[in-house]
Amino acid sequence: MTQGLKEDGPAKGITWVDPRGNPAPPTSTVPLRVTEDPDEITELVEFCRIGRIYAVERWIKVGRPIQAKYQDVGPWHHTETPLVVAIETNQYDLARLLLCNGYRPELEPQSVLDLTLRERSWDYLELVLAWGAEPKKVDPWAILDTYQRSLMDRFWNFGVDFTSDHCLASYLSSSTRNKPAYGFARRHQDDPRVAYDLALALGDAVLDNREKAVSLLLWSGADPHRKVPSLKYGSGFEGDPDDDLDSAIEVAVQMGHGQLLRHLRPDPSVDDFDEMFAWVHDPDALDYLTAHRAPKDWSKTIVRNASRLSWAWGDRWRSRECLKRILTDHEGRLGVLSHHECQDFRRTLLKWESGDDLRWFLRLLSKPKHCDPDIFAEMIRTPAIRAKMTDVGLLKATPRKQKRRGKRRR
Repeated sequence: MTQGLKEDGPAKGITWVDPRGNPAPPTSTVPLRVTEDPDEITELVEFCRIGRIYAVERWIKVGRPIQAKYQDVGPWHHTETPLVVAIETNQYDLARLLLCNGYRPELEPQSVLDLTLRERSWDYLELVLAWGAEPKKVDPWAILDTYQRSLMDRFWNFGVDFTSDHCLASYLSSSTRNKPAYGFARRHQDDPRVAYDLALALGDAVLDNREKAVSLLLWSGADPHRKVPSLKYGSGFEGDPDDDLDSAIEVAVQMGHGQLLRHLRPDPSVDDFDEMFAWVHDPDALDYLTAHRAPKDWSKTIVRNASRLSWAWGDRWRSRECLKRILTDHEGRLGVLSHHECQDFRRTLLKWESGDDLRWFLRLLSKPKHCDPDIFAEMIRTPAIRAKMTDVGLLKATPRKQKRRGKRRR
């Protein structure tokens, strides 16, 4: 046993507070009882763990330290302190005894508020808040994970920034079960920090093709037209010169998630349709954008989808379907192509593995309504492409001339 614990009253010069007197928090009359050496309170922690509350009371009365400073404790390291043990073992009176006798929650190596939130220990949450726990040190994820809208608003009013390190954006883009969190974002959508995180979350939800998250984020007030960096592949920070900026609508087109456009609702007066048509490679996006405003020139869209047909991986069927709709349904035309672009386009066609695709495509391009005759002539000019056209039956094979052999001299 620890020496000095047999005394019934407090040691001389030691002030202690009896929790049975219902002291009002926080008390400033009790001195700090903090030690630099955690080993000095090892026995106290054991008393707390086994529920020997009278032994803890005697420990306090003789003036021994009840709290220690811990060095180099990582955020994921679980440290058993007297207060943590009291909360984890559900000893409310013990926690109150410690707090009213100078225990400082803000000096804990990890926030005890996180513990109370994760354990859904609402009584302990109110207790440690009343006795000086710092709300701003709480992990925003722990608050969001409570699914308690009132707690989210309360800690937001305490000054907890849910957008710090884009916590709110990461949370809303990946989880659709927490409707109160979306409701919180909706109520605070006019705050510039929340508005930016909503746009970030929407961009990543579109990137991952999470249709339900997209719908909830739009309901929460996310702006699908706002250009932001990628939270997953970029820094996520506004103004970073190394980040590419795209709106959620542009991401949907670039990634081939055209079915999301009916939620995102592109607007020709706000969004750059010509730029998006240069990226279109799925039929849903093609039909949706064309219904709102067809491009003045289809050349970039045709080249994009023809290039994707040369890839050894990916869903090439969608690119062929796009080319079919452009050329047959929408009367698209390859009308603008520089000499260098024409060379690249020819090399792309030489990579096509499907002879049926090449035969079908070149037959359509051979018609002036689908391709400028000068461009088509330049495209099929080289022996390599003409040999490929011969292989697929678009050109007749030229019979080889036999070399005449002279008579051998004797």
